[in-house]
Amino acid sequence: MDHAIEWVKRCPNPMHSPSEIEILPLYEMSDFDPEMTPEIAAIH
Repeated sequence: MDHAIEWVKRCPNPMHSPSEIEILPLYEMSDFDPEMTPEIAAIH
C-alpha cells in the first residue's frame, strides 16, 4: 500500500479542477494462505 501512495503523490492531475484518486487493495497475501506453498511464500 505504501508503494501505491507514493506513486499517487507523483501522479499528475489529469482534471482541470481538484480531484481525488481512490486506492483500493485488490488482495492481500493472507487471502491466499491455504494455497500458499513455502516456495511461493519465500518470493513474497
